[in-house]
Amino acid sequence: MRYVAWAVILFFAVSWTFGLLVAPQHRVKSTVVALIHWWISIAVVVFTGLSVYHLFWLMPLALVVSMVALNMELRKFRANVGTIFLKVAVVMWPAIFFTLKAAGF
Repeated sequence: MRYVAWAVILFFAVSWTFGLLVAPQHRVKSTVVALIHWWISIAVVVFTGLSVYHLFWLMPLALVVSMVALNMELRKFRANVGTIFLKVAVVMWPAIFFTLKAAGF
């Protein structure tokens, strides 16, 4: 069952990465930031041995928080990928950290 989970996770990560590389109209700043956090989350799961099933809530969380951060940026000033990345990191990295702590790492 883990192989099916990995197949689903990698399908989304690889296809979205490929889509951003070949289709510039889809390079929305929030999508770029979410994709970066997806790959960071995948790397954490691979290198720590955390269950792959945690990616099924971490990846949508990264996408939603990226969209919220982009909307916050657009209300104030011109959106910047770096500041959106940092705002999403404030939510995502503690979520990953506490997941690792709960799993005993």
